Amino acid sequence: MYLNSKNYNGFRPQGGQGWNQPCPHYQGGNGNSNSFNPNQPTLRDLVYGQAKINESIQKKLATNDKSLETIHAKMDGFSTAIKNQLSFNKMFETQLAQLVATTPAELGKISGQPESTLESVNVVTTRWG
Repeated sequence: MYLNSKNYNGFRPQGGQGWNQPCPHYQGGNGNSNSFNPNQPTLRDLVYGQAKINESIQKKLATNDKSLETIHAKMDGFSTAIKNQLSFNKMFETQLAQLVATTPAELGKISGQPESTLESVNVVTTRWG
């Protein structure tokens, strides 16, 4: 930081050399050249580089948006399939409950089991020999 106030008359201290060294003044420039340090990029180069970075980020974000839209569509499909399955399960449970309610329950007998009374049994015995 240079001291350009009336108290110091345009002079500044330099590491042990005292206050009698004159301040360097800005010489100006046309904005296209870098008169301070030739190793640093110009403002134009920095802005151009940032614009390229921004463009690259925008492309990546657009790609991510498309991927997310695809995932969202697939999730909607899964959601619909699950809702359909739940609806089918409820319908199946209702029908099963109706069948149970209309079927008489007899102790010791499985529904659909054939009757086994003595009148309906015929025994056939054969001998081999």
